Amino acid sequence: MTGTRIRTLLVATGVAALLAACGTPHAGAAAVIGNRRISVSDLQSATQDAQAYVDAQTNAQGGQRTAVSQRQVLYLLAALPYIEQLATQAGVGVSEDDARSELRAWNVPNPSHAGVQVVQANAALAQLQQQGQSKAAEVNSEITDALKKDHLEVNPRYGTFNGSVGRIIPGQPNWLPTPSSSAIPAATPSQ
Repeated sequence: MTGTRIRTLLVATGVAALLAACGTPHAGAAAVIGNRRISVSDLQSATQDAQAYVDAQTNAQGGQRTAVSQRQVLYLLAALPYIEQLATQAGVGVSEDDARSELRAWNVPNPSHAGVQVVQANAALAQLQQQGQSKAAEVNSEITDALKKDHLEVNPRYGTFNGSVGRIIPGQPNWLPTPSSSAIPAATPSQ
């Protein structure tokens, strides 16, 4: 009886050790930027709020539904402080109250804090980009540099941050190896 309990404990702790090795240093985070952490639950609630906001606008205009990607939302959450700073410097800042009012105006009555932040970041970024093409390029470059400087780490589930384009791009899962041509058995002729 004792031997079975010990084997069960060893198996259980072995599995726990294997699972712990698969984790990231930021378990439960969709992304980490410097000392800021964006939780998976914040990303999910922000994406849901952003989708409801976009859907309400699309329905009012009689358009076709556009899906809001988690990568887009995650980028806006990660870049928010940099966008806010640049928008404030340019005199086009957007407050959380403005963003919350905008969400409510489009029938998103109880948005999450993260959802408000996404609309705030998106509106401020749009204001900055409307100041001309050269200003938009400058803003995008400054945001990208800040994200690189603060070491944006994205949970592989949501993609990877590509500093050369300044966006979160789809990741390539590394757990699905591509077989080499030598690993594929040659077909044998039928008899």
